[in-house]
Amino acid sequence: MPSRKGVHYMKQEERETLANFRFSLIAPLVTRELVKGERQKILTELACQSHLTPTGECKTFSIRTLERYVAAYEKEGLAGLVPKVRNDAAHCRVTPPDLLEKAVALKLETPDRSVRQIIRILELTNTCPEGFLKPSTLSNHLYEAEPVQKLVEGNKESCRRYEMAYRNQVWQADTQHTLYLPHPKQPNKRRLAYLIIFLDDYSRLVTHGEFFFEENILSLEQVFKKAILKHGIPEKLYVDNGAIYSSRHLQGICARLKTHLIHAKPYRPQGKGKVERFFHYVDRSFKPEAYLLIEQGKLTTLDDLNQFFWAWLEKAYQTRVHGTTKEKPRIRFARCDKELRYLDPVLLDKYFLWEETRNVSIPKI
Repeated sequence: MPSRKGVHYMKQEERETLANFRFSLIAPLVTRELVKGERQKILTELACQSHLTPTGECKTFSIRTLERYVAAYEKEGLAGLVPKVRNDAAHCRVTPPDLLEKAVALKLETPDRSVRQIIRILELTNTCPEGFLKPSTLSNHLYEAEPVQKLVEGNKESCRRYEMAYRNQVWQADTQHTLYLPHPKQPNKRRLAYLIIFLDDYSRLVTHGEFFFEENILSLEQVFKKAILKHGIPEKLYVDNGAIYSSRHLQGICARLKTHLIHAKPYRPQGKGKVERFFHYVDRSFKPEAYLLIEQGKLTTLDDLNQFFWAWLEKAYQTRVHGTTKEKPRIRFARCDKELRYLDPVLLDKYFLWEETRNVSIPKI
């Protein structure tokens, strides 16, 4: 996790984590072609939201900052979002507390005031010398102030929610602790099988689902890759805050795919309603039949379970009329004329490769 002492003192791994976070902020602006007027609307909505940073802080980002991130990304790609090392990073700059208090008061007085406007007012009133306050410095201090955070918290709920208008606009992913299979190595014992699925929000199509004995990042990425190979790359991926969905590696994969990774807000599961309803259907329709076959000794291995699940999925869900859309998920997905985005399989494999940073000790001779 990046430290709170400033980007200029971060390790390279922390810089990359921050770059992935910055990409997640601007993903709605760079992962698809925008129609006229949409860019400013999205910028405004992002600026009025509070975002959880890699340090665990809730912060807002001005439109100017977001535009700077977009410009850097368009110029250099993900590398443009990695914080640069400043030449004077070793020198500490201290902003007087009374000056910060006056800046906060100006912001609370007129919430629409930008950081540059606040600096200009402070300079014109001789509260601080011209050029003393830098916009980036004041912005960090200003939006960490509790009164400003409360102001943002009160306004952020007014932001409009998007409705999914086409396929691959948003995928949801989640894991279900579904059922128990005979243990492959310990007779007379059973082992829990986890079902991981990716679901297209627009069509309700399950782009891929699979059972595993381990609920880990490797299992998740295997399902994600298969879903992409079959149905293309999603613009956004909506997940919960579980360990496997919050990994730095998944963030990096999504950044390379130009997929906006979105985590559900704690205690607000409404956004996951579609995948939760699918799991309820699995409980009602799939599990009873699977357990019957398990008891009869006809379904004993993980491969058996997956083969049965895929057959059931195609017959009982993908090609069955959905109660909400009134269409079959597979037909609704295919009928949409939104172009699908694919990657060469070799490049896709490269994007999913694990990356580790290790220290190498050179033995003394």
